[in-house]
Amino acid sequence: MSDDLDSNPVVAEALAAKYRAEAEKELELARYQRAAADSSEFHLQRTKREHEFMLASNLENRVYRFSGRVDDESVMMAQEHLTRWARLSPDPINIILNSPGGSLIDGMELFDTITALRGDGIHFTITARGYAASMGSILLQAADVRVMGKEAYLLVHELSAGASGSIGDIEDALKWYEMASARILNVYADRCAAAANATKPFTKQQIKSSWRRKDWWLGSDECLAGGLVDEVR
Repeated sequence: MSDDLDSNPVVAEALAAKYRAEAEKELELARYQRAAADSSEFHLQRTKREHEFMLASNLENRVYRFSGRVDDESVMMAQEHLTRWARLSPDPINIILNSPGGSLIDGMELFDTITALRGDGIHFTITARGYAASMGSILLQAADVRVMGKEAYLLVHELSAGASGSIGDIEDALKWYEMASARILNVYADRCAAAANATKPFTKQQIKSSWRRKDWWLGSDECLAGGLVDEVR
């Protein structure tokens, strides 16, 4: 009976159609599984690349970019990052600095924060890119290693002062101005004197006479020779 069914052309064609459909279904399933596997591999590789890209970020590598004016907001943000990193581990911290300067009081708060963290064993490298002017050039001196880009510039000038009110108010402001100027001058002079790569370190008197009533712009080679930076690269 079975042979008779198999020899029947209609039945045979129906069976063949059934087998073709089942084979096509299996093939379609295999294609779907392959596409799913390819998609899974694609997403896995993309996730891996995104993770690697994240690990290469400044944030993950303890590199802080300080760009713009030195003021209460920029200093607070910098301190937040630097102190968090210091609490996480004693690994070195790098700061990329490109700043026109700004507030002396806010800037010296950040200067003291970096100095204190250095005292706790955190090694700081600060690199000037573009320019580090005024308070920016003072902040550069806070680092263990001071680096300057070949085409970067430093601006050093005496403290800007303004006073109004009674004669006593003006005299008090002048005393503070003289005290602050002396401390800033010492920061520059001390770092210049201790710079190992300085061929002609700037003296306190040279700095004082050069910044007197003018903007003193310096290129990278001059800063290296004078001791205001340790490396140019």
